Amino acid sequence: MGRYGGVEGSIPVARREGVILGRPMRDHLRALLVTCHILVVMVLAFPQPGLFMHKRAWAKPEAQDAFGALSRGMGRLGVAVTPAEIESILWTAGSAWQQARRKTVQHVQFYVNHCGVKQRWSMFASVPAKSGRLEIELEQGGAWSTIYVAQDPERDWRGSVLRQERLRAYISDFAWHRRGATFPRFVDALALRAGSDFPDATRLRARMRTLHFPPPATLRETGSRTVGAPYFETTVDLGAYR
Repeated sequence: MGRYGGVEGSIPVARREGVILGRPMRDHLRALLVTCHILVVMVLAFPQPGLFMHKRAWAKPEAQDAFGALSRGMGRLGVAVTPAEIESILWTAGSAWQQARRKTVQHVQFYVNHCGVKQRWSMFASVPAKSGRLEIELEQGGAWSTIYVAQDPERDWRGSVLRQERLRAYISDFAWHRRGATFPRFVDALALRAGSDFPDATRLRARMRTLHFPPPATLRETGSRTVGAPYFETTVDLGAYR
């Protein structure tokens, strides 16, 4: 037996070439890379004010209502502060946070740019007063029927696909009236799948529809939203997709 407890003349595990503490060098390098990646993602996870730090967003009625609610809440706690003072305090704090975050992210920006880990979603100033939802209809035997309405479990064709986070983010742009020029191409993709799922169907129609949200207190009481006008409506002949 050798001095290290192994076969005479053998090299101990801790001293073999390319091995550290009994593990191959590549395992340590992999662990280091994973650790660094997690740290970068943690830095990117620091809240990004984004649209939150724009005066026009703060001037919207829903944002001003929120400042008023905060003022009333502070008043019930015995702290007298006006909505304008709350807005000023939050603006100062948000500006300082945004600057600190920007300086921190600069240190990992090279990795972010070259490894595709950028998080593009931003925070928003307040709960919006309106949004949009996707609706899909199908024509069969000359009659139209609705096969999908966002967040409707009874009409949920291909719902697991349409709710997938990357596609949901894409549809979210339509809800904010953005990227309208790409909506027909999105409908093309829906038609390819509908043509396969419904062999007897003749046409598909998809649209976004505006939703209006009442104040939070009213929404809690009624649980209802007001359905508004459609937009981006597109109809296609499924025969061209079979």
